[in-house]
Amino acid sequence: MNITEFLQQTAGKWFSQRTAHPVESSQTQTGKSTLYVDFLASDDPKVKALSDRQGLNNVLGGTLVTWEATIDPSAQFYKGERLLVWVGDSDVQNPQRGKFFSSLEGSPPGSFSLDEDEILTLRIESQGQVSEDRIWFASPNFRLRTSFTQVSGETVFASLCTEIRLGNG
Repeated sequence: MNITEFLQQTAGKWFSQRTAHPVESSQTQTGKSTLYVDFLASDDPKVKALSDRQGLNNVLGGTLVTWEATIDPSAQFYKGERLLVWVGDSDVQNPQRGKFFSSLEGSPPGSFSLDEDEILTLRIESQGQVSEDRIWFASPNFRLRTSFTQVSGETVFASLCTEIRLGNG
């Protein structure tokens, strides 16, 4: 599978259940969300607008993610949306490495790599902080995502999400 196929496979409506552990706290946080993921071609107007603003070349496409979530123990409700634009490292049609750019104002670009085991690794480094997510499919409609955040080399946050596809939209 190449990166474009992987991103296309993420499209759909997903139920996500998350368990998170802020390392400095002894409490575990849990949360549930509904994710709506759309894969957008490189010529989609939203992708083109962000690409043009950033001056990007070799755009592979975009992923529009919308979410509705609650995080325990507060049960506070969150909603949001973010567009990610995927850019290959080279002019190869389907590179397995590159960068991604977010529509979120002030968000630094990140790097991605899709390894031979079809695990997508996303990494963002900014001001001494490193965030890394690993995403893989256990089956076409079930995926797993792990995340961690480090500050000055020390892990301060880790999480695991299990995600079940509920449909195509």
